Amino acid sequence: YKPYDPASPPADIAQTATSNGDTIPYIVRVESFTQNRSGVSVATLFDPAKPWTPFEPQKQWNRGVLVLQGAGCGTGYGEQPAGSPLNDRALKQGFAVVTVALLHNTINCNPVVQAEAAIMAKEHVAETYGPIDLIFGMGSSGGAISQLMDQNAYPGIYDGLILNHLFADSDASRTAAYDCMMVSAAWGK
Repeated sequence: YKPYDPASPPADIAQTATSNGDTIPYIVRVESFTQNRSGVSVATLFDPAKPWTPFEPQKQWNRGVLVLQGAGCGTGYGEQPAGSPLNDRALKQGFAVVTVALLHNTINCNPVVQAEAAIMAKEHVAETYGPIDLIFGMGSSGGAISQLMDQNAYPGIYDGLILNHLFADSDASRTAAYDCMMVSAAWGK
């Protein structure tokens, strides 16, 4: 990815064919903001010469949304960057890509707060970009755990999930890890 200046566009802009069958310039717009105490970023293919309203989305958006939920587990303190929404595979097909800091288990492991953050991000996309036909999440390990917990507690947040490095039973594996730490601390001295 390179910076794009509409006043002086580069001559070597790549082309991509979206899932809608449109061949268009591969120009990506990234919107970043704070919502619900969380960093949020949305990336979409974009034609800077044309308007985009929720009532008339640009044609390169296939009305699909990919929500990246990261990986890992464990809560930290400090800034909550949303992470990069520049998922090349999804963007080239015309999907909007969304990242939300509070959906990453490395920042927040509360399923109620995660579900609220996911719903608010979904609402922002619908109100800003237009009606959504398909929304799915993608995460690995802790990101897969959070997707399953969110979708189980609040059915309908996503239409589908892409789960990688999944624990068969995340709560049991966490409990076993805590037991191991306790035994190690007791016998390790």
